[in-house]
Parts: sequence; C-alpha cells; structure tokens
Amino acid sequence: MDRTGRQLSEYVARTTYGILPAQAVELAKRHLLDSLGCAIAGYDSEPATIARRGAARVTSCTPCRVFGDGHASSPESAAFANTVALRYLDFNDTYISKSGLHPSDVVPALIAVGEGCRASGADLVAAIVAAYDILGAFADATDIRERGWDQGILIAIAVAAAAARLAGGGESQIGHAASMAAVSDVPTRQTRVGELAMWKGCATAAAARNGVFAAELALDGMTAPAAAFDGYHGLAEQVTGPLNLVLPEVPGAAIRSTCLKFHPSEYHSQASLDLIAGLRRRIDAAEIESIRIGTYWVVVDEISEPAKWTPTSRETADHSLPYLAATMLVHGDVWIDSYAPDRLRDPVVRALMARISVEEREEFTAAYPGELLTEYEFALYSGLRIRELTKHPKGHPCNPMTEQDVARKFARLSKPHLPESRAGQIPSTVATLEAVTVTELVDALVA
Repeated sequence: MDRTGRQLSEYVARTTYGILPAQAVELAKRHLLDSLGCAIAGYDSEPATIARRGAARVTSCTPCRVFGDGHASSPESAAFANTVALRYLDFNDTYISKSGLHPSDVVPALIAVGEGCRASGADLVAAIVAAYDILGAFADATDIRERGWDQGILIAIAVAAAAARLAGGGESQIGHAASMAAVSDVPTRQTRVGELAMWKGCATAAAARNGVFAAELALDGMTAPAAAFDGYHGLAEQVTGPLNLVLPEVPGAAIRSTCLKFHPSEYHSQASLDLIAGLRRRIDAAEIESIRIGTYWVVVDEISEPAKWTPTSRETADHSLPYLAATMLVHGDVWIDSYAPDRLRDPVVRALMARISVEEREEFTAAYPGELLTEYEFALYSGLRIRELTKHPKGHPCNPMTEQDVARKFARLSKPHLPESRAGQIPSTVATLEAVTVTELVDALVA
C-alpha cells in the first residue's frame, strides 16, 4: 500500500466513536438530519423514482431498505436510490476549499452499509465524521474541478474507506477498499457544465454506490493495486496532482468547516439570496433598471455561464445566479416550487434576468475560499444606485445554522410528504442516535 492509502486506512481505523469530540457528534447529527430532510423532499422526483425502480429489481442476502417505500434491496442499490433522493434538490451541505463538494452525499451509503451489518448509531456517527475528514483533506489538497474531474471520485474513496470500517474491516481492508475506488471511479466534470440533466443529481450517488461495492469486495478479500494513489499512472499523476493530505489529529475538523444551505440552490448563490431577501424590503423589482454583480471566479464559471441565462430544467435553474436572483426579487423566496415549469417561464423573472450582468472581480477571486465576496449594484429607474456587499451566507461556519434552524428546515421539507407523527419521530431518533441501531434509524424512514 502506498503512502496516501496507508494514511487513509490508519486514520479511518482509529476514528471510533469513543474519541470523537462532543461538537463533532452534535454536528454529525445536525448534518444527518439536514440530509434526511433533503432525501424526504426529493423522494417523489423523477430521478429518485427511476432509481427506486432499479432498486426494486434487486434482492440481496444483505437486505438494505430504500427510504420511503421500505423495499429491501442490496446495499449498493439502496445507497444509489437514497442518495439520488438526497441530491435532487441540491439542498444538502457543501465543503468549500480548493475543491468543492457535498460531504453528506456519503450519508445514505453509510446508512445502507450500517443497516446491512447491523451497526450501532454510534458507529454510524464515527463513519460519517471519518468520511467528512477524508473529503476535507482531499478538497484542501487538490483542485480537481479546474482539472476537469468531478467530485464523485472523492465521494467514492471516502465511502469505500468509511464503509469498510463500519462493516468491521481493519486497516488492510480499509486501504484496499479506498484504493479500489481510487483506480475505478474517475468521473469527468461534464456532468456539471452547460444545460444540466437529471444525472447532475445522480453522479455522486453512482460514486457512493461504487464505494460500497469496493468496500464489499475488500471485506471479501479482494486486493487493490498497491500504489493506487501515489504510484505510476496513479490518482496523483493522472487526476489530482501531488497529494499531501492533512488529516486532523482529532477527528471532526472537516464537519466543523462544512456549510449548510439555507436555500435550495447551488452553494455559491446562497449569499446573494440572503442579501436580496433583506434588500427586497427596500426595493421593488419593478423599480430596477439594471443589476451589476461583481464576484469571484467560481460564481462566474459555475452559475453564470451562458447556458445559465436561459434555464429550461430544474437542474439548470438551481445553478443559475440570474434566475435565482431575479426569482428572489420578484417572488420574495426561492423554494422547491420555484423550479416548476411555469415558474421557469415566468416573463417577469425573465425580463429582470435580462437586466442582470455578472463579472469577475480579481480581488474577490483572490480572497476565495476564505471569504465569499459578492457585490451588488442596483440601478433604479429613479436614478438611485444602491450597493451592497455580502460575504458569509447563512449556514457558513462563520454564520452557522443552529440546531433550531436545521429543525425548521427539516420540518418545512418533510411536512408535504410525511404525517406529523413520523415527521416528529425522525428528529427524535437522530437526536438519540448513540442509543439506537442503524436499523432503528431506517425504521423511522420507511412507511
């Protein structure tokens, strides 16, 4: 095993519930509840329905249930179906560094593995924290986005390592699982460019599924290439560039630095939506002649590229800064129904979008990712000009969402889909996760 593989396996093997700081435990439960709310609200989506249809065709001697309908499928199929539901709304958490990713994409896969091996809730918490730390270490070390690779490669590695540990594997098996994922799951970033398709919300679900499969193989004795990360034609040489991972002395560093979302949209739109929500009390959309947005490069490249000015799908609209900004100004909220087909064609929103421009500010790019700076200049027909600068959106570690904020988000997401009794049972189960099994957690998530 090479240096990076050994570093990962040693770290995951020693990350047990007993050594977790109390803050890491509480944050893991907060992010878990946030994830489950997103999965519940995404359950009826077309991509999630397709994924469940596939899971329904699969049976397993290690049955793991699909959230909602409770169908017993395989660990890989349950991981895929439940992660697709989680990802559909693009409302789960985000880690911002050289690479950006959604750490809670690992959660449904770890729940599936935990149910299959009858793990405790405490062991699930430790697996979640370890997976977040792996993702944080990779995201801090390499900018795979600018190299044209998708974040799924990191999700696959983190799931493989944490799932192998959760299912009882030792250092060697953890290392083989992570190494198999590293050489087998290298997705391109084409998934997130231009007009976006359903697969945008499925790509990391596929990566999570593959991570589960790698863990299963490692536990059955399959060996991986010895230098998957650092060797000739390995991950560092072909994909990431030089890897110098820094894993924390005390587990939980990454989850402390992970952002939650207050709005159901791409993360780099969050601060803009916060700003506009506050400003809307002073400005009527009909008074606006133009809006000039100065921001950092990721915003320009990710949510302001040409295809994002004429969104025709939900997947593109929630990654369109002009659509999101105009929708917040016109309607006063961005929520799940903001992406209905008739809302995408709203002529008032479209007219306002045409009066928005977005440009990079080099000084804002230089400050990223430490600060997420965006400046708005509103020119009104009256001749008045208003400038506002935003930095850290609600949910950023410097402006965190509290336990109560996440509980309210979960309630709003789950209310249209669950009876009140079940909607209340899930937060209670998550709050006492250390005292229950993963099977009991899934019991609360199925009809």
